[in-house]
Amino acid sequence: AETKAVIDALVKLEFEHTTGRVSQKGKVGFAHGVKLVLTVSDQILPKEQIFLLGSVLSVYFAQYAEINVFTQLEIKLKSTSSSFHVWPALTGDKVLL
Repeated sequence: AETKAVIDALVKLEFEHTTGRVSQKGKVGFAHGVKLVLTVSDQILPKEQIFLLGSVLSVYFAQYAEINVFTQLEIKLKSTSSSFHVWPALTGDKVLL
């Protein structure tokens, strides 16, 4: 029942290509990235579960990022259309050039 509630709470997933500053081993550069914006219904899930879901999805999306690409997840609430939380950009396990 709880898994169904999580699925039912997912309203929309959008993405946009972006560029951001990254630092690796003390060196700073720019990299391409993907910003993911997930809209979630806070009428179905409590905010604690929405935060936990976002934390898991942020790491999940980063694991499948291409080489030299970062991902950044933002969750918006359906009821207010406002940003709930923005997770830091993650590069995953692949080595940045």
